Amino acid sequence: MKRVDPGLLSRRQWLGVLGALPAACVPSALRPPRCYVGGAGDPSCREVLWSYNSMDSSRSTVLRPLDLADLRQTLREFPLHGRRLTFRGGGASLDRQSLNDDTVILLDNPSFATVNVDLDDPCGPTLTVGAGATWQQVFDRTLPLGLVPYCAPSASFVRIGGGLAANSFSRMSARWGREERYLRQFTLVGPDGRIYDCHPGQAPTSLEYKLFHAVPGAQGYLGVVTRARYALRRIAPPGSPLCVRTETRVQTLGRRVQGNEVVRNYLRDLCFESKHLPPDAPLGCPPVPEDDGNPETPDGIFGTLWWARDPGRTMRGLIGRTKYLPESHAGRPRGLLNRRDSFMRVFGEYGFVEPGGEASFQDINYHLTHGQPLSFDPVDDFAFFQDADARAKRYAEPRWRMTAAEQAYCIHPDRAAEFLQALDEEVRDVEHYPALVDLLYAPRDLRRHPLSATSDDRTMVFTVAYLDRNGERWACSQAMYRTLAAHCARLGGKIYLGKTVEAEVADLDAMWRAGVHELRALKHLVDPHGLITNEFWDRNLACLTP
Repeated sequence: MKRVDPGLLSRRQWLGVLGALPAACVPSALRPPRCYVGGAGDPSCREVLWSYNSMDSSRSTVLRPLDLADLRQTLREFPLHGRRLTFRGGGASLDRQSLNDDTVILLDNPSFATVNVDLDDPCGPTLTVGAGATWQQVFDRTLPLGLVPYCAPSASFVRIGGGLAANSFSRMSARWGREERYLRQFTLVGPDGRIYDCHPGQAPTSLEYKLFHAVPGAQGYLGVVTRARYALRRIAPPGSPLCVRTETRVQTLGRRVQGNEVVRNYLRDLCFESKHLPPDAPLGCPPVPEDDGNPETPDGIFGTLWWARDPGRTMRGLIGRTKYLPESHAGRPRGLLNRRDSFMRVFGEYGFVEPGGEASFQDINYHLTHGQPLSFDPVDDFAFFQDADARAKRYAEPRWRMTAAEQAYCIHPDRAAEFLQALDEEVRDVEHYPALVDLLYAPRDLRRHPLSATSDDRTMVFTVAYLDRNGERWACSQAMYRTLAAHCARLGGKIYLGKTVEAEVADLDAMWRAGVHELRALKHLVDPHGLITNEFWDRNLACLTP
């Protein structure tokens, strides 16, 4: 494999940047749609649906119920045999989780997108939201009240139902945990149209109680959520200006992991030990982390690691420590990685698609960070930093087929250095370096969920991202993902099922056999005819040991 030129940008990369400019000048409203969309309400309409990274697609019959009654009627009339049914949210899945060549139900009617905040709930501020609402709609409603969700996906267009199906992580997960921890109740509609009111106050032997524990992270295999209730966190009085302060530190980690104390300290600094209220919290409210009132305690910790474009491909690591502030970001420095409106992000995400190109962008940000380690950003810009990736993707698609894959490996923090050592050795051996590796610590889930990688213990999440152009290097990336999956299984870790999944059946079996067995037993109760499925389940989970 050709060795990467250590220069900052190659001639090919500059041509790629310049080639993206014409597309960037065309307003998004004037660009043709990504796929053919038929008439709404036509039950025979076939639409081309895509995964978020445009690597997979299906031609599906898409049904859009008008409201809850219409959804139930649609499900009751659905044939029981010989058909396949999938539920889809905002189309943010990186793999085939929301694709199916038969029938897809999409909850995009405004009746499924209501957003309400209850300030008088005895357990504290509570969000009641329809599954078709986006997380941007949630922030638009809560921020003027000085409230934020404890955990939210990193893209504004993700719908509530889709985020719950994946049990989302966020940049705040190191301290506050994942989405499941703040879920108070949800309404689930089974494939037969039956409604399940799921909350932790149900009898432990009831089906609703079991569904409450199984649905988060279950990828929609048990039915479709139509409404959910979450705990909210107050960070300022109503009407106050809000921003997120990020303190960024970038350091050189070296060219090897084994025996490298700098690397071990870097991984240790990403961890955060939260104190939580006891399970018998007053008023029967779900336990949430305590806010210690210390202004220096971060609300979130996240990291990014990459291999610099120098002759030795030195590893560099970034750590961001974030804090909500009841202040305005106006007149203060902004973080490039948190700016949804920055055209520089187009170059960073897709203008540099070539082996080592993303490292050029990371190195530029590395030098900028040394000059200004503090940034102040609007809360939703910080939370939805991946929106800039979507914008860059939209600009680049008219020029060439750009793809991005992200596979997340969840490893116990005590074994994180071993996994990083294996990752470093593997990518150096074949000179196939990731665009970047996101690192995030996550505490153990509050409850046990069959398909959650953080149900059994706390984890360090390594999200390995590869960018590609016209599929030129996808085979290499697939092979690397499968090799790393074997290391993950060897170390007792699991692959997160909400992103790309490339792994050998034996490795997936070691990770997920018990969880899939538990889910199948529950699925048989709510979906005895096996209507709910998708291409992701067929390829990755259906073949696991019964």
